[in-house]
Parts: sequence; structure tokens; C-alpha cells
Amino acid sequence: MIRLARVVTVLGRADAGLFNCNRVMLAFHGLNYEVPAYAKKLSDLDMLVEIMVALIGREIGLPIPEPIIAIYEEEQLFASIDADHPNLSHSLTWHNDKLIDDPQNTVILKKLADWTGINQAIGFDEWIANGDRHTGNILWDGKEKFVLIDHNLAMRLPFAPHQPIDNQLLNIKLFFTYNDEVGKQRIKNHINELVSQINNDLPASIAENLLANYEELNKDTLMNIVDFLSQRLMYLTNIVHQKIPLRQQSL
Repeated sequence: MIRLARVVTVLGRADAGLFNCNRVMLAFHGLNYEVPAYAKKLSDLDMLVEIMVALIGREIGLPIPEPIIAIYEEEQLFASIDADHPNLSHSLTWHNDKLIDDPQNTVILKKLADWTGINQAIGFDEWIANGDRHTGNILWDGKEKFVLIDHNLAMRLPFAPHQPIDNQLLNIKLFFTYNDEVGKQRIKNHINELVSQINNDLPASIAENLLANYEELNKDTLMNIVDFLSQRLMYLTNIVHQKIPLRQQSL
């Protein structure tokens, strides 16, 4: 379900993020080679949110790096395998930390809006109440592949299961489909499909598996995460549909 590794080398600080993330090399039991990864020390809550979100996202087919519990000097860190792509911010042009309105930036963001996985990612961010999505936690290979990272700020209070978030991926998608009613309906259809395909017991199943293998994890926190996700899934379709109003079609 989730692998355990030992940090054998700290290569240096990652170039972005708020949680003192480091580039590291990991050693796994039974492997005779080391694996590059990113690791950060998190609170118990943030650690469990990161683990649960990554495992659920990967289970439903989203491009999220494999999460790892990494041991470094007797501390537990959250680690994720290096996806070997820079974050999207590096490809965009900024001025005083603000995105410049220029053709090249528009072309790059249009690639994100046209990404085959964006509608699923929109639904996923809404499900986990992830209002922290930004170009720094989206990795891009420079072509058609995007990878999603850094989810420990999902499910923050005062979010309730029925409350919408400021969904940044949806904002980008709607910017490029402003006058495209068919495109908007397609987003809704994809969200409906995502919800219908998710087993409501998935969060509980993953949490139970984690507890069976790592008894030291906080059961109460895990169950709170499970309860939130199970309840929010019931509201997900309605939340997204309210954000995407369609013009009335004339007869």
C-alpha cells in the first residue's frame, strides 16, 4: 500500500514550497540501488492528508508520485518519488510574483486546460477540498504530461463537506471555455462520470490498510479524513455543477 524507506543522502533544499522540502536519496529494503525523491517533515495531520490523498488519487488514475514514509534520524518524513519534471512556474513568465499576460503564458496555460486529465483533476481537487492548487505544485514535462504534487493543505477548516473551494484548475479550464457551452457541459459530464466510478468505501479501505500495516498512525485522524471524503463525495456533483452555469438554450 505504502512503502517504507530510509533517507541515505540529503542532496539539498528543493527550490519551492513552504515546508522545507529537500531533495533526497532513498534506500528501500530489498533494493540494491537508491531512488531520488523529495521529503519534508510535516505535522501528523498534514502527513496523513498527504498519504491519503496521494494513495486515493493514484488509485483512481491521477498522475501523482508514489508516496513514501521515509525515516531520517529517527524522524518520519513524508516523501514522494521524484517525477523528474520541473514545476509549471518555471515555464511561465512572472513580474513581481504576478503572472504576466502575454501570448507565451497563454499558450502554456492552454496546454494545461487541454490536458486530457484536467477534468478528473478538477473533480479530485474539489473532492479533497484542495484550494492550494497552483503552478508551483503542478509538474510539467514541457509537452503533454502533467503531474500533481503537494496536497497536505487539502481539507483545511473551516471547509465543510458541502462547501465549494476556489478551484484553480476549474478557473483555468473555464477561462478557455468561456463561450463554449459544449465544453462546459463536457466538464460536468466528466465530473458525473468520476463520481459514479468512485467507490464510496475507497477512503475507508485505504485507511484500514494503512492502519493494518502501520499501527503507529493516528486512527482518529484517519477516520476523520475518511468521514470528510465520504460525505463530500455525495455533494461533489452539485458543487461543481453550480460553478458551471450554462446559458439557457432557445427553442
